[in-house]
Amino acid sequence: MHGARRGCSEGIQGASYAIPLLDSRSNPLPLHRIALFTHRFLQYASGQAATDYHLGDLAHESGYPCRHLAPLFASAPVNCLLPVSWHDTLKPYRALKEFPIRVAVVGRWRTLSEMELRSRMNRLTARLDRSRTVILYREEGELSDRVQSWAGSEGLRCFGFPVYWRDIHVPHATIRHGSVGKRYNQRAGEETEIRILANATHMVGMPVLSPTLSNLAKELSIPFRRLTSRDPARQQSVQENLDSPNGQKHKE
Repeated sequence: MHGARRGCSEGIQGASYAIPLLDSRSNPLPLHRIALFTHRFLQYASGQAATDYHLGDLAHESGYPCRHLAPLFASAPVNCLLPVSWHDTLKPYRALKEFPIRVAVVGRWRTLSEMELRSRMNRLTARLDRSRTVILYREEGELSDRVQSWAGSEGLRCFGFPVYWRDIHVPHATIRHGSVGKRYNQRAGEETEIRILANATHMVGMPVLSPTLSNLAKELSIPFRRLTSRDPARQQSVQENLDSPNGQKHKE
């Protein structure tokens, strides 16, 4: 349809643009790969302002629920016409377009004191135009509370992305049992931060940061700084815990 060719998984094809969603065996790609391909498409569409792009229902085709996939397109240019079925999901994200500077704060902060966190965030954001800046964060956990507290004290706007721990049937889910026996997707926190990076122009990584996120920031060409602990031994211990199979813990 519209010039699309079988076997050509990415890029312009006739009057269409292909965004890869599945691998060579027709299995859904990991979300961080789809985020990269989506970014490439949005960059291309931004440079073709005279052309409208009607996006198909990629959530249905990829196997991911709409609320997992649609936020990757929250910063899409006006010539990208998104599916009507996505409108309610994306409604809260429309405010992001008001801020040309979007700073993602991702990772785990536990090797930093709150005073260190505030001091370093102040230094990293000192040169930004604060009236045009919004801080993007994950809506759960101690880092969320501290980011909101710091940003509020500095007069910065914040925008939180929800974490879908209970979505255990999404592609590539890693299912664990919580403290009260309920099942959850261990990857949900990182996948939320992937959606955050898809909408960011800058990134601040906490001392404990997964390789998936740091690599994605590089692939998306997002300028980023990673905060480091004053206690290297403690940071290494926490990082090793994160990298282990059971490293990401979910609090019920």
